[in-house]
Amino acid sequence: MVRSCTRSRGCKECRQRKVKCDETLPACSQCVLRGNECPGPITGPVFVSMNQKTKNRVVAKRDRVDRRQKPNIPSNDAMNIPSSSISDVLNTNPSTAPQLARSRSQLHLPSSYQPSRAAPFQELFLGHFISTFNNRNLQRTSRESWYEELPRILHTSQCQTVIASIRAVTMVHYGVITANMPVQTEAYRWYAKALKGQRIVVQKDWQGLSSRMPTGEEVLPPILFALFELVTLTTPTGFAEHIVAAAALLQLRKPENCQDGLAHLFFRTVRISLVYCCLYKEEQHIFATYPWTTIPFTVHPKTLLDRLVDILLLIPSSLSLYNQANGFQGPDMRENQTIRRNLESTASTQLQCLHSWWQEYTADIAKQRRSGANVLHSVGTVGDPSTSEETYYRDTFTATCRALFHAGNVILYSMLSFTSPQPHSYDYSIESHAGHIISAASYLITNGTCSSGRLMIVFPLKTVSRWTVDGLQRQSALDLLREWGRENGISGICSQGQ
Repeated sequence: MVRSCTRSRGCKECRQRKVKCDETLPACSQCVLRGNECPGPITGPVFVSMNQKTKNRVVAKRDRVDRRQKPNIPSNDAMNIPSSSISDVLNTNPSTAPQLARSRSQLHLPSSYQPSRAAPFQELFLGHFISTFNNRNLQRTSRESWYEELPRILHTSQCQTVIASIRAVTMVHYGVITANMPVQTEAYRWYAKALKGQRIVVQKDWQGLSSRMPTGEEVLPPILFALFELVTLTTPTGFAEHIVAAAALLQLRKPENCQDGLAHLFFRTVRISLVYCCLYKEEQHIFATYPWTTIPFTVHPKTLLDRLVDILLLIPSSLSLYNQANGFQGPDMRENQTIRRNLESTASTQLQCLHSWWQEYTADIAKQRRSGANVLHSVGTVGDPSTSEETYYRDTFTATCRALFHAGNVILYSMLSFTSPQPHSYDYSIESHAGHIISAASYLITNGTCSSGRLMIVFPLKTVSRWTVDGLQRQSALDLLREWGRENGISGICSQGQ
């Protein structure tokens, strides 16, 4: 007989098997392990049978188990009942029924009901996630960061894929930094659910079943999927594939519909992430061409970081020429020489663009200094950036911008070294820029910065580990990547390629 009259709130399967049920929704762990369909735990008030037959059976069982006398400690509710009310209950008669009813109203059976802990834990996960990845200070704009919009989106969105993706990435990040395996396991379940929902939406869009333009919120899931892969790395190319998918959704919106709102904030984030993805795939993206470099910034003008990203998005074209020249096996050496000349010309042009950006950057720093701003770092010379002394950094923006700038220099100088008749003529410049990247990464680690600079420093460190000519710098970059990933819960992307 099922103990349906007891105070157990376990599911029907666990009560029949007489095992402990953890009462997890929508399915308890016992049913999941056995592969049974869980009917779910009992919710709401439980009514316990208190007839004479039930009480006699309970008393007899208690006497058989333990014959010891236990002190009769009255409950707080009973202690608060006036003595006159108790005497009325003991000496009642049919004429005192109203008094009996009033006395019974003061007696309450203990309840095992516990409020759901899902909402407080979700706020905990979300708070840790936002404090880690928020990029308001990094973008240097007056607009809020889209990370700060996540609480509103979570509570107001009607799209279950959006909700599931937020829960998945916030849970897995918290689970990794706290080494909580149950939370990580639950995060993977939400991740699978969100991927399934997103796949259905994407299939409708690409098959022409949906002619509407993707909303700003619908661009969010692939970005969060990329962050999930950045934390756990379930597949080697997962991060890059999700970023490219987010860029594809933005392409469906057209550049004129990415000038404001959530779509514009997502566009800025995707552009920065595409720098790493395009260099990883060694392919130039459409976001590096007109009109994507101009129209989306009509309402909100570009910052120094945006102009730097414009240049970095062009570097994959040099990498493509480098791969052609490096892997050339044809009999016509003149064709190989043509590719090398094109590579040298392209890399030199892009390097000059980086140096022009550096002059603009140092001019902006000098302007802040003249206006009395508290600049705690040296700006170096306006000429060759590789000779500047950069020991101190004011904030995350300063360290991250310079790290990205030096990463571009390391790659382009490596291209020029490949095409030069004297292969080692650019070694000093490569080592100098690589040293600045390690210095910026050390600053971010030492100061425990909380922003998306945690993510953006990964690309420069990976650049050092691949392109530097100094073995000690390469090992230092790998060590910093491991430490960075372990401390910030992003060991997935930091360990890739090591």
